[in-house]
Amino acid sequence: MGPDWSLLPPELLQLISEKITSMDHYVLFRLVCQPWRLACTPRPRHLIPQIPWFLRHLRENIPSVLTLSLYDYSKSRMHNFELPAISYVHRHSRGWILFLKDNELSFINPITREMKSGCFPSLAVPPTVLGFAGKGKKKCASWEDHSEEDCPEIYISKVILTSSPSDKDCIAVAQFWGEYELGFARISDTCWTILKMPKYGRGKRRMSDFKCRNELVYVINDKGCLTVYDLRDLSKKIIIDNLSRVKGDHHLRLVIGEGELDGVPLVVKHSSRLSPRSKLFEVFKCVNEPMVSQWMRVRNIGNFVLLLSRSTCEIVSLENIQMDGWEGNHIYYDTESRKHGYSYSDFNITTVSIENGIVKPSSLGVFYSSTTESCPWFTPSLY
Repeated sequence: MGPDWSLLPPELLQLISEKITSMDHYVLFRLVCQPWRLACTPRPRHLIPQIPWFLRHLRENIPSVLTLSLYDYSKSRMHNFELPAISYVHRHSRGWILFLKDNELSFINPITREMKSGCFPSLAVPPTVLGFAGKGKKKCASWEDHSEEDCPEIYISKVILTSSPSDKDCIAVAQFWGEYELGFARISDTCWTILKMPKYGRGKRRMSDFKCRNELVYVINDKGCLTVYDLRDLSKKIIIDNLSRVKGDHHLRLVIGEGELDGVPLVVKHSSRLSPRSKLFEVFKCVNEPMVSQWMRVRNIGNFVLLLSRSTCEIVSLENIQMDGWEGNHIYYDTESRKHGYSYSDFNITTVSIENGIVKPSSLGVFYSSTTESCPWFTPSLY
């Protein structure tokens, strides 16, 4: 018989684990057996930065089992994770899959299989925004107008966590199904707090995107109006009231800059439908001066890339990352063509230069996927 590797001394296992610097190898090390997993540092800080994984499948293959397939571009490898079947999936944040369970926001980490429920107050407690499922009825309504019996279902279109839900100071910011309503809750809160969206000028303006950083919530609407909420005192400030170059059919995606643009809001304006033939891609930065604040076109964001999708945009540093097919100062976005019926599509990654706007297919390849995830870029986390 061969040696029993599970009997290695914990001190030696910990020393070995600290020499592993890539996320995928660290995950495989943890999966060997329980003693190896227990020897790993619960919150490793030595892992090198990486390109987020691409969420290719999130589907129920067999009853009560959900398969999550994540593609790692750095190793050209697929990672498959089997999770308990969950419903009402509301995307992901900080490496955790978010879903609703008994009107509570719940989380599951596909890497560690840890589940958390009851961290935040129930969404069935006033004044949370509720929704209707009935035909011909309003999509969004508040507790001020309707009773709990009238609003049996709760709709959330997006959730952002300020940190891991394992942290006691974690804050969840949710966009409720509608055009204006944002809500947030701390783990210690008894109910959600609604952030009312301001009305900019005449007519209604839809929320295009929002981001969180250091207890500040940045919100941009479809006309480029930028509002900042401070969750510490619930104050709000309209930084920029419009993006003058916004015309026609477009979408705006918000991102908070890093590096030389650390903390500076950036907005990506792009065609409403992402395709290899899309021509409209522009990046602007917020110039916040004492007398006037405005959006200014930028053509260089340094050694960073923007990962764009149908519903969000993320910024990733390429420092210390040497990978074929990735180039700084570019936008990478996924495109699909339905060649296999309704359920399956061919996906490809297309790139666009921020400097000159040249659009071209990337060398990252085409793959076959059934994902309907509008936010496919997934950053794995071990805590």
